[in-house]
Amino acid sequence: RYEHLAPIFKNKKMEPFLVTVEPKDTDPRSHMNSHEGHEFDYVLEGSMRLFIDKQELLMQPGDAVYYNANHPHAMQAEGGVCKFLAVIAK
Repeated sequence: RYEHLAPIFKNKKMEPFLVTVEPKDTDPRSHMNSHEGHEFDYVLEGSMRLFIDKQELLMQPGDAVYYNANHPHAMQAEGGVCKFLAVIAK
């Protein structure tokens, strides 16, 4: 679930989202996507696995990652709901 934190700001060069990831039984690597720009993710609560290309990161509260969003990526909550801040720069 993505909550856009600046939906009416015009001519923006980045878009901030509060993202809530629920645990699921499906393999997130089968749903990897990509988009233009760069992405910065900062975990607020819970934990998640982030998959970028063939790399896998386990992220806990306070962990952050910055990557080229043109690379296929997906995430999966670990153990419970995970909330993180995602900022996408164009």
